[in-house]
Amino acid sequence: MGDRQSRRVRITRRTVLDARVRIKQRTRNVKGKLTLTIDRDLIPVAKRHARSVGKSLSALVEEALREMAGDQRETFAARWRGSLKIVERDEPRFLALKRKYLR
Repeated sequence: MGDRQSRRVRITRRTVLDARVRIKQRTRNVKGKLTLTIDRDLIPVAKRHARSVGKSLSALVEEALREMAGDQRETFAARWRGSLKIVERDEPRFLALKRKYLR
């Protein structure tokens, strides 16, 4: 083995799941950051407007840019809205996860 020492790595179900999540995150279309320079007086007004329509300022800017570009794809939040179902607290899977993680 030369200078390298072998290390024992304990592979658990959680390790495998974490690896799968990291792989999905790397391959998924992720969002980027953008810095905008905007009039200081406009920032609080824009934030209040975004809050009043139930969206983030980033979502409003993204929608405006999509409209300008002619891109009518759904926003990230719209794509996920309604896709996660709420489980009942007496379901076996919920109870197993509760025992495992909420001791």
